[in-house]
Amino acid sequence: MIRLVGLQLDTEAGSEFLLLQNQGSMRQHLRGHAVAAESAFDQGPLSNAFHLFSEDIYIPSGAFVMLRSDHQEPRWARTRDGALLFITGMSRTRGVWVDCPGVLHVLCTQHSLKESTAVCSRLG
Repeated sequence: MIRLVGLQLDTEAGSEFLLLQNQGSMRQHLRGHAVAAESAFDQGPLSNAFHLFSEDIYIPSGAFVMLRSDHQEPRWARTRDGALLFITGMSRTRGVWVDCPGVLHVLCTQHSLKESTAVCSRLG
């Protein structure tokens, strides 16, 4: 279960980030998770206050994800105390979350379906 555990707000994109952690007992697939401010639900998925993780990686139990507002090449690193950290960015020129008062949501995929030719041929 990936949860939001830290937040540093700033108008400068290079100083703003969200810190998430896999607090479950199993590794979690990051691709498909999203972070959205409450305001994004009114503005839609093209809202500035919405980020969909596209990285096809697994986050081990206890590991962290740092989502920075500026541009970051996705990479693994270690924190000062040795914890595993995946860093990625939103490629924005200004802080995103500083202008979003209220609740921030972490959304995850509940179910995925891949079409199978065997199933389609039986139905068609």
